[in-house]
Amino acid sequence: MRNTSVKYSGCSSAAREGSTVAAASDSDEILIYPNPTKDQIHIILLSTSTQTANITLLDLNGKSTVIQQQLLQAGKQTLSIPVKHLNTGMYIL
Repeated sequence: MRNTSVKYSGCSSAAREGSTVAAASDSDEILIYPNPTKDQIHIILLSTSTQTANITLLDLNGKSTVIQQQLLQAGKQTLSIPVKHLNTGMYIL
């Protein structure tokens, strides 16, 4: 059985001035589930405006293993990132 764990390390945005990505809940963190996973991860976040999010998943050596751009609309978002192709291990989002 293969499991992949994902650790959230924060997010940054190069979107236009005044737009931000905020927490999806009261906990000041973006919700990522399931963790660990086998097929895909889901990310729930809140965007204050329409913007492009750059999502990068790094292995523990700092190598980018998944790079994905998503257009976010204002409001709560659920993004799905396929990880079935990744080797068993830990990754940083």
